[in-house]
Amino acid sequence: YYSFNSISHATNYDVVVADIDSSLEIYDAEDSGVNVNDGTDASYTLIYSGSGTNGPSVYRLAPATVTEFVEFPEVYIPSAIGQIQFDSKLGYATTGQTAAVQISTDDGASWTDIYSLTGSGQVDPEETSFSTHTISLASDENQFVKFRAEYRHTGFWYAGTSASVSFLIDNVQVSNAKAVSTQTIQTDLGSTDFSFIPQNGKEYALAARAIFWNGYPAIQWGNILFATPEADSDIDGMPDAWEILHNLNLASDLDA
Repeated sequence: YYSFNSISHATNYDVVVADIDSSLEIYDAEDSGVNVNDGTDASYTLIYSGSGTNGPSVYRLAPATVTEFVEFPEVYIPSAIGQIQFDSKLGYATTGQTAAVQISTDDGASWTDIYSLTGSGQVDPEETSFSTHTISLASDENQFVKFRAEYRHTGFWYAGTSASVSFLIDNVQVSNAKAVSTQTIQTDLGSTDFSFIPQNGKEYALAARAIFWNGYPAIQWGNILFATPEADSDIDGMPDAWEILHNLNLASDLDA
């Protein structure tokens, strides 16, 4: 059983139990976009292949609507030295067009720019080759976060869907962070106690958040508790190290 501190005026709580491991995913567009959430207009394809791009394929965000995006669905928990790295190139863009990479700490309910480039409105493309960007995630240490790329505009903009007027992005990778492989959210708990049965050899991240009014979204997740259960070969509730210390049988739960 686990418990957490109550918050004044909270009516209910949510609890997340996340199975985590090292972050290894690289979003490089070579999978034809099957592992991302495509928020682009139907007038063009998210994946672009052609001469002058960074490798065989890249993600393309064209100015077809006011906001175009591609979301990278994996959830991360950055460490104090966590960072996100990506390659990008912005074509012709007016001063009303902005290319951005964004972070969300509330599972996609809201997004904040961590990188942005606004057009200059000049007669040349904003960038003629791909640039590599590395953004620190230190300010988001030990939070559940996810990322997306966005291309938005207001006022006048370069129309079309060709690569020359698009925001191209590739090789998106988060490092020095944990990745959530699976998670379970227990919702609308009326108390500050909860339970779960961990599996040996796995690492978990546990957190809670308050709900102040029924029917309204919960606040941001609170501090994360990291938990790694000790080995328990006979699943009797006593860790192997304890049984060895006390000369008990690792293969029998009858000595519990």
